[in-house]
Amino acid sequence: MGSTSRNLIIVVFAILFCACKPPSLNNECDKKSFSLEDQWIADQILANNPTFDRLVLKLIVPDRVSLCSNQNRTVGTNLTAPTLTSFSFKGSLNNLNQDYVGTISESIISIRFPYGKANQMIPSIVSDSVSIKIGDLTFKDQETVIDFSKNQTVVLTSASGIQKTYTITPYFLTPVADTGQTKCYVNDATAAVCSAVTATMANQDGELQNFPNAKNVQLSTTTTNYPNDPINIDTLKGIVWKTCHQGLTGNSCTGGTFTQYTYANAVTQCDNLNSVNSGQGYAGLKQWRLPTAQELNQLMEHNTAGTTLHWNTTYFPNTPSTAGANMNRWTSSLLLPAANSSLALNEFLTVQLLSGTNPVHCVNGVSPPSFDLKDNGDGTVTDNRTLLVWQKCSAGQTNDANCTGSLSTDSWSGAHQYCKNLTLGSRSWRLPNLNEWLSLLDMSKSTYYDTVLFPNMSSGTFHSSSTLTSNEYYNHLLVLSIPNTQGISGKPNNYNIKCVSGP
Repeated sequence: MGSTSRNLIIVVFAILFCACKPPSLNNECDKKSFSLEDQWIADQILANNPTFDRLVLKLIVPDRVSLCSNQNRTVGTNLTAPTLTSFSFKGSLNNLNQDYVGTISESIISIRFPYGKANQMIPSIVSDSVSIKIGDLTFKDQETVIDFSKNQTVVLTSASGIQKTYTITPYFLTPVADTGQTKCYVNDATAAVCSAVTATMANQDGELQNFPNAKNVQLSTTTTNYPNDPINIDTLKGIVWKTCHQGLTGNSCTGGTFTQYTYANAVTQCDNLNSVNSGQGYAGLKQWRLPTAQELNQLMEHNTAGTTLHWNTTYFPNTPSTAGANMNRWTSSLLLPAANSSLALNEFLTVQLLSGTNPVHCVNGVSPPSFDLKDNGDGTVTDNRTLLVWQKCSAGQTNDANCTGSLSTDSWSGAHQYCKNLTLGSRSWRLPNLNEWLSLLDMSKSTYYDTVLFPNMSSGTFHSSSTLTSNEYYNHLLVLSIPNTQGISGKPNNYNIKCVSGP
């Protein structure tokens, strides 16, 4: 039988055989994903006639070649789709303090990284393709800036024109910075070497250095194109701070006039930074806004005893002090449902009416994502954004679904000991520092925290492990019902306790 006759028989057989097969397939160009019948048909046709017209083959097995190039080709490796073997965000390319590596599962790439730069990340990709497109952009490795504030599609193309598609699913982290405290205490107020008090006062804020994460705010800098716009990059969260408070200018923040603003004017001041420099934005950035209470609190200094400044003047020169201005700074954290007041921040978190006036310190970056808490079913709750794990029911409550029972109290030293001795979920526990506590404050809720996952604790005033810098006899307390932080009495006084673990 001649070659033409054999091909004719195969074609007729293929048409009859393919008519009753489902067309669905994950990757139509990958030979390994062909059905056995389609693979046999394609191999037989191309083996007998290597230059067989690709368009004819497409008519025979249309659902297996519809996404492939219309070139003539032979069997073998030409039918193998390209693969992606690594997807990451390198810290050095994205002004982050570490690399973030994605997980590849079939055609899905999952990656977790800080929220601040979500819409302008530079990915690094390893693949055997000759070209890559992400969305509508042709990708150049370690060079192309991509918006990853949403899912993105990656299309790889091989040398023979075969394509494979991956979907990138980003997840945004809100890492919590260390308070910066370095001192430990014995008898609640007397400073001591941390190693000497771990037996009775373990896991004090000052003992846990750079924990849960180092602060990672960088020294003031400028870019070549904007030499008069000093900024400070936060490599932990991917956000950028304006070095000078609003009204002050210059690399040393000595120009201009320091000004205080109402809340509405504060919002406008930060928003206006997006249109300066002929629309290019301050320092070439265009996501300036008021910071959240959590962002601003983690920027502050909580380590210098006796200070009333609470700002690192090496990083933020000529910072307004009590001598020249109200110390509170506006945050974007409005109190719901009335929304007629906002959290303002200095050493303490306070509530202030929007008609008042405060200094303004603007930040650039994507706003923090919504909360993502998970009840682990063992008396613990995981914050998937911060990677912290919380005790569900506070001290004194029964470890059940509704946290029944009454909140108990203890002194600062007793609170440390309680958390050290807690064995819940086979984890190591500690008294949360000020920044960790505020990471649980959810200003999208009128209760200021998740009452479903943390039931029956609204009346509490809770200890933190962080000592006041203005008076070392006091520690920071979180009052959930207001909400604010206070230093209303000495460490020997009794308050409520909730413990934290991780990350």
